[in-house]
Amino acid sequence: MSENTLERTARALDERLETSFKGEAEPPDAQPSAASPTPTKVRDAIGAVQDAVSGAANSVSDAAAKVGDHARSAYAGVNERAQRVAEHVDPLVHDQPYVALCVAAAAGLLVGLLIAGRGPKIVYVRPPA
Repeated sequence: MSENTLERTARALDERLETSFKGEAEPPDAQPSAASPTPTKVRDAIGAVQDAVSGAANSVSDAAAKVGDHARSAYAGVNERAQRVAEHVDPLVHDQPYVALCVAAAAGLLVGLLIAGRGPKIVYVRPPA
């Protein structure tokens, strides 16, 4: 959930509680029972929940920013390394294209064999009965 969604949910909950307590004014001499929360207690609880949600949203946002920074730096490192490799391979491909084509075909064949070759394939055929 985004921080805005959490804040909107908390505000909507606060508004619902406000409207539910508007028509229920207690007489001045009434003592609140322990079983029924007073509007003040409810508001305090709502404030505590809003603070907790806000703190959780902030910590999630900070964690997401750290992960994003880490991903950007990792991408930059991989991109730089790929460019260096391409700079070394490019002259070879231009000077000897057939050798480069054979190396690429061999690498593709090797990768294909590694992916498909999960052990020997033995098929047993029963003789007709």
